[in-house]
Amino acid sequence: MPKPRTLTLALLILTALAIPATAGPIGFSGYYAPSNWSIENASNGTSLIFPGSVDFGGAPTSAIIHGASGGVNITIAAPVAGTVSFSYDLTDASQGYLYVWDGAWVPIATVSGAGSYSYAVAAGAPIRIDVGGAFIGATDAVTISDFNGPLAAPEPSSLALIALGGFALCLFRRRA
Repeated sequence: MPKPRTLTLALLILTALAIPATAGPIGFSGYYAPSNWSIENASNGTSLIFPGSVDFGGAPTSAIIHGASGGVNITIAAPVAGTVSFSYDLTDASQGYLYVWDGAWVPIATVSGAGSYSYAVAAGAPIRIDVGGAFIGATDAVTISDFNGPLAAPEPSSLALIALGGFALCLFRRRA
């Protein structure tokens, strides 16, 4: 039979593996994978001669939103309340803009610029990023990176595994 210290160490390792990692950006993966976002072109009264597009080719690290006349947006519902954060780099060719929806339109950058932004979001509220140009033929683009959005707590089975590991650790300590 293994020594109690060996079993204790093994249980500690299993418990550590059961705890989900939370450091670092989520990016466009899991719940926030590219296929889960809705993409919409806004016409602003034009006939969408130059519609916008979204390039998720850099996912999960980044996405490039190519705004055009009227704009394009990506939207997903927040699964739980929490904080949304991301870095952006807006390159302008025609008086472009970058907005987010935070209960009202919030301008993040106009013309061009780089930086980061974060805001609180309620459960079920839209996480919406909008990019566009000021006139027909606009070719503005914004690169979104280091994206983080709120996620649900670990599922009960992970929490049960952590509790079982703690119980076993206490049990083996009493015997030793």
